[in-house]
Amino acid sequence: MADSRSSAIFCFLSGLVTMRSEKSRAFTLVELMIVVLILGVLTAIAIPRVTGGVFNAGVNACRKNVDIINSQIELYYSRTGIWPLNTGKIAEDPNYFPDGPPLCPFGKPYILVKINGRNRVPDHMHLRKEVDVISDAILKRN
Repeated sequence: MADSRSSAIFCFLSGLVTMRSEKSRAFTLVELMIVVLILGVLTAIAIPRVTGGVFNAGVNACRKNVDIINSQIELYYSRTGIWPLNTGKIAEDPNYFPDGPPLCPFGKPYILVKINGRNRVPDHMHLRKEVDVISDAILKRN
């Protein structure tokens, strides 16, 4: 009896499948509009997250660059006994930056400031609209 029930259910389901495939061969306009709507929502969610990640990566890279420059300023002071007056003195010396000095990803200059008797490059602020600067720089490289 179980076999007859399962075969009857199988016949019923296979009949539905064949009816559906014979009846419609394309997507309806409503189905296509739902797919486009879902893709639009996913895109609206994804794009701000990606651009926010690019901005945060630029800010983190800038902070690391400031740390590197300040450590090289300390090294310069320990070797010479005097603080450099500007970053150019260290930037030109291949002993401190063999590949050239690090540059701010947003294009802002690193400025030397006297803080507590020491010359330092302070952190500088970046605004969210500077993401466009990074995006333009990436596009120009490619």
